[in-house]
Parts: sequence; structure tokens; C-alpha cells
Amino acid sequence: MADRGKVVRESGEDLRVQFLRSVQAVGATVVLFCAIGCSKSAEKSGPTTFNLKGAAEVTGALESKDYGTALQTLGQIKAALTPEQREEYNKLLRGVKDLLLERMSTDEAAGKAYQALRFLESGR
Repeated sequence: MADRGKVVRESGEDLRVQFLRSVQAVGATVVLFCAIGCSKSAEKSGPTTFNLKGAAEVTGALESKDYGTALQTLGQIKAALTPEQREEYNKLLRGVKDLLLERMSTDEAAGKAYQALRFLESGR
């Protein structure tokens, strides 16, 4: 009987080792895919220009981390939109959100600005 318990314990340890190796393999794969994806997105990204009055002010304010001005100007752009400009505005908005999300981990003000933007966009 003592041998049987030892076999169970050894096979349990083998399962844990196999599980940890699987987790390591998956983790390495995820890191590899992220690295590939990041390098591709870096190649694609370049200076984005928008054909909206005030868009340059929004991007300039974001570059200088003046989130209040960026959100205020974004609101002014939204208020003056024509139906034809909606798609362009949505691209600008997506870019602002992406940038704020990227900076949130290191910049508390970016996190607050993102929350404010969500609040403004929900119409509350």
C-alpha cells in the first residue's frame, strides 16, 4: 500500500511539472505573438492627419499631455460634426482612446482623462 501512495504522489508531481511546462510554452507563444504584433503596428503607425477643424489641436494637446484641452476640443469637434465627418471623427476618437489607454499604466492623468472621455461619450 505504501508503494501505491508513492506512485500517486509521483504521478501528481509529474502532472504539475507537465502543467508548468505547458504554461511556460503558452506564455512564450503569447510573448512571441505580442512582439510580432507590436513590430507590425509600429511599422504601420505614422503621422496621422485628420480633416477635421480642431483635430490638430487635439493631437497637439495629447502630445503635450494636456488632456483637458484635448477633451474640450474633441467635444467642440463633435458638436460641429456633419454626417459626412462622422467617420473621420470616429477615427480621431479611437486614436485618442488608444493613446489614453496606452498611457494609463504610467500616467494617472491619462486614466482620469479616459474615464472622463467615456463619461462624455456616453452622453451623461
